Amino acid sequence: IDGQVVAADVQNGGTTGAQTVAAGIHTIGESAGTQTALADYQRSLRCMETGSGSAWTPDADGRIYVDAGDNVVCTFTNIRLGAVTIVKQVTGVATADWNFTGGLGNFTLPAGGGQQSFIRLAPGAYTVAEQPVAGWSLEALTCVDPGFDSATNVQTGVATINLAPGETVTCTFANVQQSGAITVIKQVNGTATTPWR
Repeated sequence: IDGQVVAADVQNGGTTGAQTVAAGIHTIGESAGTQTALADYQRSLRCMETGSGSAWTPDADGRIYVDAGDNVVCTFTNIRLGAVTIVKQVTGVATADWNFTGGLGNFTLPAGGGQQSFIRLAPGAYTVAEQPVAGWSLEALTCVDPGFDSATNVQTGVATINLAPGETVTCTFANVQQSGAITVIKQVNGTATTPWR
């Protein structure tokens, strides 16, 4: 409050307790605690004057106005951001990169396979779709999700990821090169006396 630290390394539900201030404009803010990076969190701030019940969101500088006799309670809410890793496995010899679209944007993975990680994502639903390639089949599509609530559809090549706060979900697209076929046909003009080999 007003640049003074009144609570340090506060845990979930922690509080500064009531701090007496003079009537007027004050600033409030939060900084990272020990082994914490604020960039890993989605943050919001909401204040309420308990006597009148009025609530508001302070400006970006955290300025609030306190009248004489006001009891203002401000709450910082921090939601841990998550991460998604997309892995490409290839059986066969691909000659071009693999294309993906969806909620994580358009991106490619190397022809021979690889992976890409997307970090500091807000919790929510994300879809990732692999674009089909002629001569290749998507043999498997799996997601490792600690919450067990992501879904895959190998027929459409779409993974639907439900990312919870602080979660890391890894989805793997496994493609196999389709085999070809050769057929040999023998035609004979005349009468053969022995089989052809």
